[in-house]
Amino acid sequence: MLRNTQCTSRFVQTLLLTLCLTLTSSALAQDTWEWINPIPQGNHLKDMHLFNNTTAIAVGERGTIIKTTDGGSTWDVQHMVGGIEQSIREVHFSDDANGLALAYYGEVLQTSDGGESWTLVGDATDAQYALGAVFILDQNTIWDAILNYQSFDGTVVRKSVDGGVTWTSIDSIAGTTDFPTAMYFTDPDTGWMAGNNGYVAKTVDGGDSWTTQISGTTTYFRDIYFADGQNGWAVGNGTNVLNTKDGGTTWTSIATGAANLSALYGVHFVDTQVGWATGRGYTNMQAQGNILTTVMLHTTDGGSTWSVQSDGVYNETWNVKSLDGQTVWASGMHGTVLRSSDSGTSWLSKKTRMLFDSGLLYDVDFADNQNGWIVGWTGDNDAMELIL
Repeated sequence: MLRNTQCTSRFVQTLLLTLCLTLTSSALAQDTWEWINPIPQGNHLKDMHLFNNTTAIAVGERGTIIKTTDGGSTWDVQHMVGGIEQSIREVHFSDDANGLALAYYGEVLQTSDGGESWTLVGDATDAQYALGAVFILDQNTIWDAILNYQSFDGTVVRKSVDGGVTWTSIDSIAGTTDFPTAMYFTDPDTGWMAGNNGYVAKTVDGGDSWTTQISGTTTYFRDIYFADGQNGWAVGNGTNVLNTKDGGTTWTSIATGAANLSALYGVHFVDTQVGWATGRGYTNMQAQGNILTTVMLHTTDGGSTWSVQSDGVYNETWNVKSLDGQTVWASGMHGTVLRSSDSGTSWLSKKTRMLFDSGLLYDVDFADNQNGWIVGWTGDNDAMELIL
């Protein structure tokens, strides 16, 4: 039983943490665990691909791939796909069946059944290299930029034309000043890279050579997106969005005016006018301090002005996608998945959130094969100690 050694009037308010777990008898018999919270899983999600307004696939840490076909009500979850233990960074499908995914060390996964099963077709890079930027154009054509994080002597830009089975090093960026973190191509020839220190570069020959563009900022860019060969946007640390209307020849920094925003991680447009940017905000919870929250920004004038769309989720979101401008998806920290059916005016979480968003779990115990409890602390100064 639970014994309260410091009863306070805030018990009902703070609740601290008393979580009843349910484990099936069959699961216990097999000496396995059933994932209870958060649902469908809790690993960070790095990227999404939308097939239509109800079917989506997301990828993330620990080789995680999740897919829904009913608008996020239920999910099929796979972990350590292809034996990958690190993050899967990017996913793209050329049609409903055929897709590719790239992982942290350059591993390439391929599927021909809509993501039900995956085959490892491309080996990891040398151990000292890690993936910085990647873009999948179609089932055959992929570019990436990998950093030698042991010697830090530069970045190698690579290209594959056979779905990641083989790679060719096509360019290099010397030193550590410019490190690409995001990449986008509008066609097989034209693409852009963005990175730290305000780095932006453009290629018009399929990545064989890159020309540095002047962004006018030292922002650490997190994402870059182009609606066509002229109109593009870049986001990163800070509260501004960069926009170009001439293919990157000139870039304009636009203040979003969003309060409590510290960084934008993802940007997506459905045309040259309508788009979203998402990232990290914070909410002051007094005794608990600042809690990370999702910030969603929306524009209908090509990024000249932005409005804040709040969802109240206590986690960051790192990418946002939409096919028609009406149904919008976002995903990110701790497996957070959000979906809006009204262009972002309101958002519905497609997972159960963590029971609390800061604090500690201290102990767990079970009374029998079915009933158990976890106790912890939410960070409230009027703490109650619960002893199991």
